[in-house]
Amino acid sequence: MFRIRYFVISLVFFIFSWAGIADASEIEAPTINYEKNVIYNLEEITVTGTTSLANNILIYLDGTYVDLLESKEKVGSFIYTYTFHTEEIKSGLHELTFVSQDKTSLVLSPPKIWEFSLVDEVPTSSVPAPTLFLENDVYVTEDSEIELLGLSKSSTRVQLYLNGKIIYFSELLVHESGTANFHYILNDLLKGVHELSVLAVDSLGNQSIANKINIFVEAPMPAPTLLSLENNVLKGLAKNDSTIQIIVDRNVVNEFKVNNHESGTTGFVVNIDNEIYSSVYAIAFDKRGKKSRLSNSPAVVLPEEYNLKPSISEEAVSEIQDNIEIEPNEKEIVPSETLEETKDVEIIDPDEDTTQVEDKEDKDKEIANLFEDLKKEASKESGSVDETKMQQGRLQLNLLIFILFLFGVIAWIFWVNRELIKERKELNELEKKSKDT
Repeated sequence: MFRIRYFVISLVFFIFSWAGIADASEIEAPTINYEKNVIYNLEEITVTGTTSLANNILIYLDGTYVDLLESKEKVGSFIYTYTFHTEEIKSGLHELTFVSQDKTSLVLSPPKIWEFSLVDEVPTSSVPAPTLFLENDVYVTEDSEIELLGLSKSSTRVQLYLNGKIIYFSELLVHESGTANFHYILNDLLKGVHELSVLAVDSLGNQSIANKINIFVEAPMPAPTLLSLENNVLKGLAKNDSTIQIIVDRNVVNEFKVNNHESGTTGFVVNIDNEIYSSVYAIAFDKRGKKSRLSNSPAVVLPEEYNLKPSISEEAVSEIQDNIEIEPNEKEIVPSETLEETKDVEIIDPDEDTTQVEDKEDKDKEIANLFEDLKKEASKESGSVDETKMQQGRLQLNLLIFILFLFGVIAWIFWVNRELIKERKELNELEKKSKDT
């Protein structure tokens, strides 16, 4: 009986132990982006790397726990940075260990160990290190191409190393001032952390100390999407943890922080206080101040009091058409039937005076001319009515063009949302690839 209990307990312990090992194998070890193995005393060391967003980083120095780096990002990978001062460490060989820990299950990954040797004396060199024109020791960008500018001592050659591999060896730099400049363009940088080292070599082969800079290549900050602007109320979408600036006619009129949403994309509504404006845009900033590009500009729908009404309505046009009257002529116009009767009855008495006959003919011609003038005036008035109808047709055409423009804006908004979804999928694929590597 005792043996059976012992066997069952051993089996359960083995199963749980095996499950723990399986869980631990699912947590990948973090990456370390630091290849230097010899460190000089009083030197500040910054180690960078990446791990999954679901993990925190535990740091051990020579087997002793020293720090915990918590992951707070929600998109992409957790890019961690750890800085320590060598003045607190004795000279000799040391190990700095990095371990990923799942935030939910607290399962640990295999350790990632960096071994280095601490030396008390800093070697002196007659060749000064080159200078790069970058603001900080950590350079963050969203571009895969970076233009590097720097200065080096005259009569030296500049060497550039990217992630421990040489990528550039300049010609002999000479300038009469004693300092020469150099230029190089980094191409096709992948998203992630890169270490850039630059050093100078004189004609005798003496090398300077390397000047190092960490480069973080990130995805671009998504620009806000403005959905509508109606009656001075602006509606839009933005990424979580964003600070939005509203720009009206090239002036910043409002700045606010959005309320986060569990989906990662949140909406916002803001009032535009300007009474009259021609353009509205928005810009987003992340927690570190990283700036997005300009957003789209929505179609502006003004309040009712600013809506432009047509100069004449359709009802007014119809009333004008109904009330068109031909102005009476000063002289009496004989109807057409009367004219025909007068033409038919033309019996001239031979004894009658010819002057009277001529007067009648003149009157008949005058009446006919007046009738023709009447027809011309009527045709002119009908032409003015046709012109009014043409103006109505133009107004209808402009309305149709405006409706088509609104449909185009809506289609563009759907296209932007689809591109944002594609971008998220690409980020997820990159994260999976980084895990696989």
